[in-house]
Amino acid sequence: MSNTNFNPLLIHALTNTPLEDIPTSPSLKNLPGELALLVAKHIEDAPIIFPENKMTFVCKVCKKRGKYDMGNVSIDLNKYKHNQGMAIENHTQHTGYFRCKNCNSAGKWGIVLDYNLYVTTQLIQFTATQQENESFYIGENQLFDGSKHQYATDAEEHLLNKILDSTTNALLWNKLGNMYYAGSRADLAAAALEHSLSLDPLQTESYYSLGVILERIAPEKAISYYYKMLASALYYHQIDSLKLRQLIASTFHNLAHLQLILGKQLSLGPGVEVYEELGIELPKPLTGESARFTDEIEIGNIESFYPLAEAFMGDRKKELPKRKKKR
Repeated sequence: MSNTNFNPLLIHALTNTPLEDIPTSPSLKNLPGELALLVAKHIEDAPIIFPENKMTFVCKVCKKRGKYDMGNVSIDLNKYKHNQGMAIENHTQHTGYFRCKNCNSAGKWGIVLDYNLYVTTQLIQFTATQQENESFYIGENQLFDGSKHQYATDAEEHLLNKILDSTTNALLWNKLGNMYYAGSRADLAAAALEHSLSLDPLQTESYYSLGVILERIAPEKAISYYYKMLASALYYHQIDSLKLRQLIASTFHNLAHLQLILGKQLSLGPGVEVYEELGIELPKPLTGESARFTDEIEIGNIESFYPLAEAFMGDRKKELPKRKKKR
């Protein structure tokens, strides 16, 4: 990874170390836990959500130019149409997480001509085809709390400040980790998600995200996290039932695919030892459930895992809308 800079505030939030004792350009070695360095060492194998999309920016603090991965660029077309007197970059947002390679500052960027040409070209193509692409999106991005930020580092600062007001909130750490992951910083995501689980061993979404990040880096660890995700799902109420079913089904799908690649015997349900490690009771109705559906699943079709997923939802299955019968 060409740019491993990150916010010293992250270390402060993770360790409670006074900010004045943290380097202004900290190293990944300063992060607690084991996963950030593991992922950083194998960053080329970490999955990404958006393809690399580099552009030159000028840091307004140190005046240095550099190329940075801005990720997916979005523009609110309605606001832009109603206020074209404002520079086009004031209507854009970026998912890519980047900080100045020279001084580690963030969020204060000078825009070069190529940037304006890029956005204008993308708008022309969208107008002609009415189709977006992986690097350009029409609309606004917002965090779970409805806040909107131009740069991923702005979103990071917002989330870290919320975390500092509620340091033991595992869900906030999960949201921060997912923001880093969307910003192509799987190493920072791993640090935040690992901390999320240290605060709440039943943080289902963090188990899933770490499983995804580690599939090609440490497949056995990924499988372990997927099993813990499934065991903890019964106790998770942070998302609605439809999203929970989708998450569980995706976990089963990823598990099956990973075991197939590794040449392992298909074993989808977590063992008793997983429940014991998490300190939760093995639900009796789940005994043998994974074997019941083995013949019905179809690798590549996540919906085929829905019946199995519902068996792991407990009473939350009752919240699901009734399926329409096929004629």
